[in-house]
Amino acid sequence: MEVYIVTRGDYSYYHIVAVFTELDAATWYVERLNEKLHDDERIYDMAEVEVWEADTPGLVPGSTMPYYVQMNRNGDSDWVKLQEWPGKSPEPLSLVAVAEGKSFILTGHVMAKSRQHAAKIANERRAQLIANGDWP
Repeated sequence: MEVYIVTRGDYSYYHIVAVFTELDAATWYVERLNEKLHDDERIYDMAEVEVWEADTPGLVPGSTMPYYVQMNRNGDSDWVKLQEWPGKSPEPLSLVAVAEGKSFILTGHVMAKSRQHAAKIANERRAQLIANGDWP
């Protein structure tokens, strides 16, 4: 059985948005997503439909797993661990105060292909927070 996977993004931002059993439904959904993009986003964030074979043993090549990441402001990530699925929506990356609010760490789950990929995603988020002045 084929399933229709709606994806967005490239490289470490590549992610699955939705899964459909009907191509027409997936195509309609992609068209609605892409209608909402601004012109400058169309280059990088266009949604597309991928066709995958369902009920095949093992992981689909390139599929992602949940990793729990902790990273400090300098980019050190001593804690990047593959997690069993938490049973609920994974907690997103967010800044958490440590040592009575005197320092912060970026912590949370990311969907990644490997430990290195998880650290790269967290590092990109860290750099974005610093660049935007959102990391005290």
